[in-house]
Amino acid sequence: MMRSALSFACALLLFACTVPNVPVAPRAEAKLEAADADRWASFLARYLAIDTTNPPGNEANALPLLQETLSGMGLTSTVTDLGDNRANIYARLAPNMPTKKGPLVLLHHIDVVPVERDQWTMPPFGGLERDGQIYGRGAIDMKLVGMLQLAAMEMLTRQRDRLEREVIWLAVSDEEALGLGAQRAVADHMNEWLPDYLLDEGGFAVRDFMNGQDIVVVATTQKRPMKVRMIAQGDAGHGSRPIATGGPRVLAEALHRLDAHPRAARLIGTNVHLFEALGRIASFPKSFFLSHISWPGVLWLVEDSLSANKNLNPMIRDTVTPTMLEAGQKANVIPAEASAVLDIRLLPDTSPESLLRDLAALMEGLPVRFEVLEPPGPAVPEAPTDDPFFRGLTDAVRAHAPAAHVAPWTVVGANDSRFFAPRGVKTYGYVPVFLSKQQIDTIHGHDENVSKKELELGLRIYLDAMARTLLAPMP
Repeated sequence: MMRSALSFACALLLFACTVPNVPVAPRAEAKLEAADADRWASFLARYLAIDTTNPPGNEANALPLLQETLSGMGLTSTVTDLGDNRANIYARLAPNMPTKKGPLVLLHHIDVVPVERDQWTMPPFGGLERDGQIYGRGAIDMKLVGMLQLAAMEMLTRQRDRLEREVIWLAVSDEEALGLGAQRAVADHMNEWLPDYLLDEGGFAVRDFMNGQDIVVVATTQKRPMKVRMIAQGDAGHGSRPIATGGPRVLAEALHRLDAHPRAARLIGTNVHLFEALGRIASFPKSFFLSHISWPGVLWLVEDSLSANKNLNPMIRDTVTPTMLEAGQKANVIPAEASAVLDIRLLPDTSPESLLRDLAALMEGLPVRFEVLEPPGPAVPEAPTDDPFFRGLTDAVRAHAPAAHVAPWTVVGANDSRFFAPRGVKTYGYVPVFLSKQQIDTIHGHDENVSKKELELGLRIYLDAMARTLLAPMP
């Protein structure tokens, strides 16, 4: 109640100014004929028809299609055999002119998550079209991105005389599990390639994101995943004689404490820029508070509202989510031990040691201990938003979708760029193909699909972005 009153009072006193998008002209090199758009849509359909479900992966089954496509551009591909019908593949496009600029890596993963076939209304590995939509597992995550990046390689081979830095197209295995393919690529090639930039998944474009406004977010960092088992050690007994100190009840109290005490809300640089952008499309008075979220006390005023939004809550705090529970072996026996697996996602600058200390303090007085199952990897530095490369990505959106708002984003899950960023590579998640909110829910869900019309626009934006960031100006 106090927060609402203060929020309303501040809103009456202050006004948030919106900043209009500056018009940007499309780059001539990004011109895309309708026949070429259809050709790339057909390629995506063929790619989706290859079942690369992980586990087991079988990513090597996609190699003939990828090699054929690269060869058609005059590019030589190199395959790294990972065993068990799994592989990475890459191709390099070097500029004709001498350059001191480090390469750009265009990264995507070949594997896809499993499907529940009986829940799909279209074949998950058919690549079929219905009502202007292309269906298939990977239509968004992330064979779509592999297609965008191949189209970019094709354009760049035709503009090689103006190419200012090398481009490395890289497709890897196992992103949906442990990232073994990306880790192998880093181990084998980082010291040779020395890339400056990397483009991956993690960003997205959404129609009618808020108040009828479209938004494109470019991922500039990501949270770090960590898996911890919380083990409650209580007393055992007969199920007919309830005891408050039984393992399951101790675990239930521990889970209640986790739910009642979420991690403190705070801001990192990327998310300040995100909320400022959202402030330009939100309704007043929310627009004011989002636009000025870095002001002292403003985050406190809007914390409840942001925490209630499942997409924005992870932006402002580390999250600790129970995902797997285990207790007992027989219905009439109270087990002494019960446990929960916690899916923890750390903001980039959170120390895992400090989080574990905080959890232990929260459980003071309870017989609970914590066991780290999967430690987090190195922190992912925030890629700069004042970098010319980032401006090229965002200007390409403005050139082809001038009404859309562009903002940086923090990936709340994880992707393969997390293995490159700690090595000094500026990594961005960039997928400028517009989706509906309903389509976003199909990612790792049922009937994953992408609009053929939006695919064409996304291709134009992606090609434009590559022209802006990689090609010397036309004479």
